[in-house]
Amino acid sequence: MVATVAYFIVICAFYTKIRIAIRIMETAADFVTECPLVVLVPPVTSILTVGWWMLWLIGMVYVWCMGTFS
Repeated sequence: MVATVAYFIVICAFYTKIRIAIRIMETAADFVTECPLVVLVPPVTSILTVGWWMLWLIGMVYVWCMGTFS
C-alpha cells in the first residue's frame, strides 16, 4: 500500500514532464510517418562506419607488413 501511494505521488509530481514526454513521442511518430526514409539513417551510417574501419584496418596491416622498425 505504501509503494502504491509513493508511486501515485511520483506520478502526480512528474505529471507535466510526463505530458511533455508524451507530446515528444507523438511528434516523433508523426515525423517518422511523414518521412519514412529517416529509418534508413542508422543502418546506412553503420555500414559506412564498418567500411571505414575495414579500410583503416587494411591500411594498418599494409603498413605493419612493410618491414621492421629500426
